[in-house]
Amino acid sequence: MNLRYSHTVKKRAIDLVDFQSKVNALAFTPDSAYLAVATNDRWISIFDAQSNERVDHFSTKPNNKGPKDYLVTAIHFQPQDDTQQPKLAVGQSDCILFVYRWAAQDDSSEELVWKGKKSIVNKFLESAAVVSIVWPPSTASQCVYALTNGKIKVGNLRSNKSHILYAIESFTVSLAMNLSGTELISGHGDGSIYKFTFPTGSQESSCVKLCDSPQTPLLLVWCTSICVGGNDSDLTFYDVNGNKEQVLSFHDDHHSTFNVVCGSPSGQSIVVGRNNMLCLLTREAQSNQWIKCDSKPLVNIISSTALAWKPNGSSVAVGSASGLLNVYSTIHRRYLYNNTFEVTHVSPSDVIIHDKETPNSTPISIQSTVGEIKNIDIYPEPGSTELCYVVAKVSGALILCDIKASPAKISQILWKQHSEISFSFHDANACLISSHKELSVIKVRASCYSVHFPMYILVSLQRLLQ
Repeated sequence: MNLRYSHTVKKRAIDLVDFQSKVNALAFTPDSAYLAVATNDRWISIFDAQSNERVDHFSTKPNNKGPKDYLVTAIHFQPQDDTQQPKLAVGQSDCILFVYRWAAQDDSSEELVWKGKKSIVNKFLESAAVVSIVWPPSTASQCVYALTNGKIKVGNLRSNKSHILYAIESFTVSLAMNLSGTELISGHGDGSIYKFTFPTGSQESSCVKLCDSPQTPLLLVWCTSICVGGNDSDLTFYDVNGNKEQVLSFHDDHHSTFNVVCGSPSGQSIVVGRNNMLCLLTREAQSNQWIKCDSKPLVNIISSTALAWKPNGSSVAVGSASGLLNVYSTIHRRYLYNNTFEVTHVSPSDVIIHDKETPNSTPISIQSTVGEIKNIDIYPEPGSTELCYVVAKVSGALILCDIKASPAKISQILWKQHSEISFSFHDANACLISSHKELSVIKVRASCYSVHFPMYILVSLQRLLQ
């Protein structure tokens, strides 16, 4: 994987540094379609991620109609949100967290959502400034945020009340969540890192001290490892139990200390901002070690101040102290399939497929949970030449996808043998797989259901699906 400059979304206001335009926080919508940008002037802008056009621009509100001497410190979209009523959590330094909601004027057009009525639906008044926000996907009605006084709290959007998850005596400097959203970690001024586990089924919630970092954990991200950065030009990696795995040193790079960090949606890559330099780290499969994969100088950026990785894994947005906002594509491999579909491997287990003949179509993201995606094939509909069925071959699995459906229908099944295999799509809900004298029927977008028959038996697909 490498970093490649893609485009500029927001240009700085003046030639040098305009501190009112400094980018404080970035956040993508869950569907990767829009990007929210919070600047030092306490305004938030919403940009279309494909056209780069600004679709909304509004000023935030102070706490209890007080003076506008606060900063927007963190923003986060509600996961798995309703595209017709997106919600954005906004944390501020004047001890309050607001939740904004947009209501569409016309349900038939997603673009009109941002032109619809915008209102504050929740506000959580606190005793300290908000440091960071995470939003577990399993609890869309509960937003988790950290305060400078050492408290980690959860705000309930339904009751409009908040309660403390846990509190540490030392002030909070960072907050991160694991890939599944079941656990979170917080970094504190005394170097301590604490882990909180959400209750699941019969398991109760728990909070434990994970480890003590040699530096103040100003930067914290949880990928396949827990990455901790401070002001000593070292990145330290820990496992989920707090055992030290590795230390990456950047003392000889001459680009000062770390400013910002973010992890890829797959958890296999990390991007670190160091003033006017971006560093890409990936986890090598053979050695199971994190390595420096790529680095890019940030042209016309004096200091990187915010990072956000697109949820589909295709790009990273970089905000600066001068107000400049650039986007860098993260490419593992890219090629054109049948002169129609652009296939982009953003990581070994993540693939994005985009229909180039339909520019306004939404790119489809295919993710493997069991291993690297080795090969992609796209098959046509019966009696047609239009390609619409994707088959992704993974080590020990198959991924089937109907990319013409809205939303796309995706199924992943365990499958050991990839040789002497053929696929036939005669129904929108199922796929026939012939392999080693065995016929299988796979129901698309079902719970990985398959039926096996000897090859000499004639199978009626319609009867099987009834």
